[in-house]
Amino acid sequence: MNRIPFSVYDFFGYLSTGFLILVAVAYSTGRIGQLHEPPGVVMGFFWLIAAYVVGHIIAHIASGLLEQKFLRGFLGSPEDHLLLPKKSGWKARLFPGNFT
Repeated sequence: MNRIPFSVYDFFGYLSTGFLILVAVAYSTGRIGQLHEPPGVVMGFFWLIAAYVVGHIIAHIASGLLEQKFLRGFLGSPEDHLLLPKKSGWKARLFPGNFT
C-alpha cells in the first residue's frame, strides 16, 4: 500500500509554484542578477526546499480563497446541489460542474 499521500504531480506542482514565486520576488526586488550563476549544492538544496515550502503556502492560500470563499460562499456547496432539485440560472449555466 502506498504510504505517501502525494503524487509526483503534487510534488512538482508545489515546486513549480514555489519557484515562480521566488523568481518573481527576486525580480521585483532587483536581485535577479544573482540568478545568473548556478548555486552550489547546499544552496541548490536550500532553494529546492524553500520553493517546495512556498508552494505549499501558496496552495493553502489558494485553497482558502478559491474553494472556501468562492466555491462554497458564492456558488454554494456541491453537496447541497446534489441533494436539492435541479437549479437553473446564470450560476448553473456558467459553472455547470458545480451543479451536476
